[in-house]
Amino acid sequence: MEINPSVIEKAREMKRKGYTNSRIANALGIGKRTVVRYTAWLGPRSFMGVKRPLPPHTSEMTADKAGVHAYLVAEGNKKASRPRRDNNYRRVVLEFWNTCPVLLKDFADHVKRVYDYQPWIDYKRGRVEVKRIAVVNDLLKYGPYDSYNWTIPSEIMNGDSNVKGEWIRCFGDGEGHVSKSKKEITIKSVNMLGLKKTQSLLSELRVPSRINGPYDGAYMLTVSKFSDLTEYHEMIGFVNPEKRERLKKVINRQNTREAIGYFS
Repeated sequence: MEINPSVIEKAREMKRKGYTNSRIANALGIGKRTVVRYTAWLGPRSFMGVKRPLPPHTSEMTADKAGVHAYLVAEGNKKASRPRRDNNYRRVVLEFWNTCPVLLKDFADHVKRVYDYQPWIDYKRGRVEVKRIAVVNDLLKYGPYDSYNWTIPSEIMNGDSNVKGEWIRCFGDGEGHVSKSKKEITIKSVNMLGLKKTQSLLSELRVPSRINGPYDGAYMLTVSKFSDLTEYHEMIGFVNPEKRERLKKVINRQNTREAIGYFS
């Protein structure tokens, strides 16, 4: 059935004012599905940043907010929906991908503590989706989040040790690798400038590192000395249980060898 354009416009006007789909349908004598079809991108859902403003503390760069940024830099991406038929609006969503359920929950918990908003976790696919527009817009201020262009904002570089440490911890949980055979922590990235800033944060936390490469277009940040690995473990650490356990084994094995050497 053809819908009168004036009825469609009236439905959109009511949706912008915050009326529900049911109330619009009853008032205009049309089906609820028809209302959804012509007004899905309008109303409180699209203006969530206005209807539900962000908590005042979100303007500060806390350790939790630094952690959200680091996770997105390591394993995040920005996704935009297709434009609507008669509207150029494209919804932007931020996603965090990881195969470790502990990290998926940790990322979501960070977002919850910062924004008082619980993002959706898809454990089956290994994804957390941040949809709320006000939250996405705030996080995009510190972007981009692609592999080649990510950076560490000045709010983190100039933050206190908790902010810097949490950024390194979350970034390492996402991108870091612990080698038991080589006894080292490595972080691989195609972004040399980003790695240099990461190295600077590590240095301020008393964890020396080196950057080598490129190897197949990527650079490698490495922490390898036993004393530096111990400092990393005590000052920063991992939430990823597998990486945490590997680092503990590397340190314990070295402590055992030193003890044997001392008593031999």
